[in-house]
Amino acid sequence: MFIPTRTITLGILVLSELPALGGFAATQGPTAEQLNNAANGAYDRGDALRAISVYQQGFTLQPDSVPARTNLAVALAHDGRYQ
Repeated sequence: MFIPTRTITLGILVLSELPALGGFAATQGPTAEQLNNAANGAYDRGDALRAISVYQQGFTLQPDSVPARTNLAVALAHDGRYQ
């Protein structure tokens, strides 16, 4: 059975961030807000690379979100990825 990479990545997120996301059902998938909160937690723990990955996932769900854009930009700058 073929499972797209995005689903696998999201599945890993669901398992690894379940407590941070408030226990949402894995079948529903996280909301952009839940992903942003989980990424904030990763960033606060010093895991900027994880935060960037999760912010990017949330950004795909809600690309016009100002908090998502801002938080992603801060994490990318923290990691030295800016021009």
